[in-house]
Amino acid sequence: MSTEEMVDWSSLPADLVSRVSDCFLATNDLDYYMSFRAVCHPWRSATTDPKTSHERRFYPTQWIILDEFYQNGHGRLFLNARTGRFLRKAVPLRGYCWCYRSYTSNSYILLTTTTGGFLILVDYDTSPPCAVSILNPFTGYSIRFSAPLPVSHETEITAAVVGPLPTLVLASVDSDDVYWADPLSETFHVEKYGNSPASRLPMIGAKYAPDVRASAAASLPFSYANKLFEEEMRMGSRCFVVAWDDGEVLLVFKQAGKRVVAHRVDSAGHVVEKVKSIGSRALFLGTRCLVVDADRFPTIGPNKIYYLREENPVDEYGCVYDVEDDIYAYAIEGDTENVVSSSVCAFLHGRLTAIQLISNYAVDIDPLYARALLKHQGSVYFQIVAEDLTDGDNTQS
Repeated sequence: MSTEEMVDWSSLPADLVSRVSDCFLATNDLDYYMSFRAVCHPWRSATTDPKTSHERRFYPTQWIILDEFYQNGHGRLFLNARTGRFLRKAVPLRGYCWCYRSYTSNSYILLTTTTGGFLILVDYDTSPPCAVSILNPFTGYSIRFSAPLPVSHETEITAAVVGPLPTLVLASVDSDDVYWADPLSETFHVEKYGNSPASRLPMIGAKYAPDVRASAAASLPFSYANKLFEEEMRMGSRCFVVAWDDGEVLLVFKQAGKRVVAHRVDSAGHVVEKVKSIGSRALFLGTRCLVVDADRFPTIGPNKIYYLREENPVDEYGCVYDVEDDIYAYAIEGDTENVVSSSVCAFLHGRLTAIQLISNYAVDIDPLYARALLKHQGSVYFQIVAEDLTDGDNTQS
C-alpha cells in the first residue's frame, strides 16, 4: 500500500472513537482505555479524561490485586475478574522488594485494596502525618483526604469507595469499628457495629454515600438484610456479603454440616429471593468476597461457591486447633460440596492455581502473614500454573 493509500486513523469520526473507547469501559479494561486515548490528540479530544472526571465508569470495579503486600521489579499482579486477564503493572509504593531485598523509597505505604481495584495509601512523610489517599492505579486518578488514618497501618482493614466524591469507608477485621470520611473531613467518623462489619462492608458502606446520608432514609438501606445476617450469625452460620449487580448484594450463609444458602437483596435493601443459580459466575467467600466469570478460567467451575471449610476453629477450651484448610466448592445445581484444591498456604504446596490465588486474596488480608509467606517462598508464591494464564490474556504495563 502506498503512502497516499494509507489510512489516517487519527481522522476517524469522533462518535466512532467514543464507541470504541466505551467497549473498553464496558469490561473495566481501564488500562486499554488509557492506552487508546494516548494514540493521538484527536482520540483524546473525542474521549473523556478520567483524571478530571468523577464518573463511576472510570472506577476500577472488576480488578483484584492478587499480590497487594508484595512487590518486585516487575510490578504487582492484577486480575480482571470479568475477562480473566492478568496484568503486571508497576505501582510505585514504598514496601519490601523481594528481588532487591530492600525497601523502596516512595513515601506511600499500601494500607489495603478494595475488591474493585482501588489502592488505599498512607503517606507518613507529609503533613498531616498518616494522610490517606485513594489511588486508581489504571488512570492515575488520586484523591488525598484531610483526615489522618484512624488506626495503625498494620491493622487488618477492608475498604470500600462509595459515591462520586468519593467517600472512603474502612472496616476493622479485628473489632466492631467502621470508619468513614469525605475528602475534606477533618477526622474519620467512627461507628460501632456488631457481628463482623468487615465481612458485610458491601451493605454497610452503602449508607455512607453522600446522597444517602443527605436523605431521610439514611438508616434504612439493607436494614432487614442486616437483621437476617445477624440472626444467622447467632445461629452459628458463617455469613458473607457479596457485591452483585446494580447495587444489589448476595447474602450467603453456611451452617456447619448443612448446605449453602444465598439470598439476593436489591439496592433498596429488600430480600428478593433465594438464589437458585448464578449462571456462568463463581463466588469466592472470605473476609473479602469476590465474583468471577468462570468461563474465563479453565479450572474454575460455573455456578459454584468456593470457600475454606473452616476458619480458625476452636476446641471446647477456646483454643485454636489445626485442621485442614483445603478449599471447597459448593455446586448450586446439584447441592453438592467437595474438595477442589489444596491449602492456600502456598509455601507448603508450591505453585498456585487461579483458585488458590483468588481464595487467598478473599481470605487473607493480614500484611504480617503475607510477609511471613514471602519469607518462606519469595517470588515463587505468585507463579501461576500455565493452564490458568494461557486461557486469558496476560499483559504487562
